[in-house]
Amino acid sequence: MYPNPVSAQPNIDNIDSDKIQKVILYNMTGKAVYTNNGIIKTPIDMTS
Repeated sequence: MYPNPVSAQPNIDNIDSDKIQKVILYNMTGKAVYTNNGIIKTPIDMTS
């Protein structure tokens, strides 16, 4: 995943969507700010 830290749009490279079941992104305080249980499309919009 890049860039790290993220301000707007993280990218996930070299993924095999058949092997990933869930993606959860956390902020610096440990709060889940993004959850996806389906198809992962990058970049992920984190602006909202």
